Amino acid sequence: MMIVTSTNIGIRKEILWNNKLVSTGIFKNPTSEGIFLDKTDVRNDAVIDRKYHGGIDKACYAFSENNYSKWQELYPELTLNPGMFGENLTIKELKESELFIGDIFQIGEAIIQVSEPRQPGCKLNLRFNSNIAVKQFFKKPNHQCRKLGPSSTRLSEQIIK
Repeated sequence: MMIVTSTNIGIRKEILWNNKLVSTGIFKNPTSEGIFLDKTDVRNDAVIDRKYHGGIDKACYAFSENNYSKWQELYPELTLNPGMFGENLTIKELKESELFIGDIFQIGEAIIQVSEPRQPGCKLNLRFNSNIAVKQFFKKPNHQCRKLGPSSTRLSEQIIK
């Protein structure tokens, strides 16, 4: 059974990366009150570059909690907390390899649809302080979601397909 184990939002941060000041919203932290999905993004979540983040087809990013242990092995020097990958929803038992574009899920009141594969950019490298994290990420499929129906979701909510 899939279940939401963390709802995450971030604030805008300015980080020095490769001798450049970079604005990012990838630093997400768990919230205790859940999240509200608007049509184009998660309310109160920092979306910095609308060319690559947010919008109707990228309103919410879900990531499988199951992947965290593999990444912890790759990066033992880091503490990997929910939201580390910039996800808004951390979901236990989410099997990305079994997701297809168009799949619809209900999470509490929210109805979301898998809309496109996740294509991380350099901000993931920044988050992991690595120049190869993006390449490692592409070894497993991940997906963005669009919002279809009413919009709030909380911790411990079961996911219905």
